[in-house]
Amino acid sequence: MRILKFIGIWTMALFAREIQAQGPNWVINPADFQYTMSVIGLGLVDCEATSDPNDMVAAFIDDSLAGVASFSTIIAANSYAFLTVYSNNPAGELIEYKIYDASTNQVIDAKF
Repeated sequence: MRILKFIGIWTMALFAREIQAQGPNWVINPADFQYTMSVIGLGLVDCEATSDPNDMVAAFIDDSLAGVASFSTIIAANSYAFLTVYSNNPAGELIEYKIYDASTNQVIDAKF
């Protein structure tokens, strides 16, 4: 597996918009992909940092799941997600992010 030489550090500012009412079934098999990219994210829902250990972030490429992580690393009272994004293309793909807010059981589109 080749590792891309890009590491993105992003703050994911999110504005709530309900997409579904059920918890997501986000499962990915890393062996299905050739390339990876790392993204470190602080999730904000309605301008407040996520603090629920069951909250998750997922990456999508062309509406297909490309990575998933929980906000499980706490630094200075903020919960961060260390997300690995998987792909079979070395560059040039548009990545969209979604957050699962466990406290409201909603999936939210990320807006940057």
